[in-house]
Amino acid sequence: VVNSYMKMLYDALQQPYNLGGKEKGLYTSIGAAMWPEDGETLSELVEAADTAMYYIKRNGKNGMSFYEERMQ
Repeated sequence: VVNSYMKMLYDALQQPYNLGGKEKGLYTSIGAAMWPEDGETLSELVEAADTAMYYIKRNGKNGMSFYEERMQ
């Protein structure tokens, strides 16, 4: 279920938009973390999701991923 919502958000952000008469697009990097596997507290979950997002950014950008320990 979470994966499908993340995909819907990702797809929506990939849609081109008009800015000053020119078509523009976004590069989107989305990281997600799951409770309780990736953290017990909100700060632990945010840190894990950030780690997943920065992993995507370092490895080509424009993607989405759930947190995995190997991303540390």
